[in-house]
This record gives sequence, C-alpha cells and structure tokens, in this order.
Amino acid sequence: MDEIYCELMIIEVDGWLITFFIDGGDLDYCDTCLAPDDRKYEFSSRHAFDPVGLLSPDEHRQLEELLRQI
Repeated sequence: MDEIYCELMIIEVDGWLITFFIDGGDLDYCDTCLAPDDRKYEFSSRHAFDPVGLLSPDEHRQLEELLRQI
C-alpha cells in the first residue's frame, strides 16, 4: 500500500513567503502568502479564492513540476 502523506511546503520568491499544501505528493492548494511588508493573505477562508484553483490544468502541472525540483 502506498504511503499517504500531507505537508506544508514554504517557498520564498522575491521576498514573498508562499505556503502550499501538498497532499499525497500532489499540489493541493495555496495556504498563505506573506508579503515582504508583512501583509498576510490566508486562503483558508471561504471568502478567499485559492490562486492554485485559478490555474489551468497545464499550469497546475507545470507548478507541481517546479515545486518537485525544489
């Protein structure tokens, strides 16, 4: 049986800290973004749109591949 795992992955891009939720080894959603000036965006709110959900299937695959290379 394959091991099922979940984790948060934090990356830094141009001073931004972006936290992705990885489920079973696949990119699930963007959890939070912290701007260099300390503004924080939380996408767990039901009123916030998850930017990963706005990606096309091809863009989603490309982002997953980039995250796997980190």
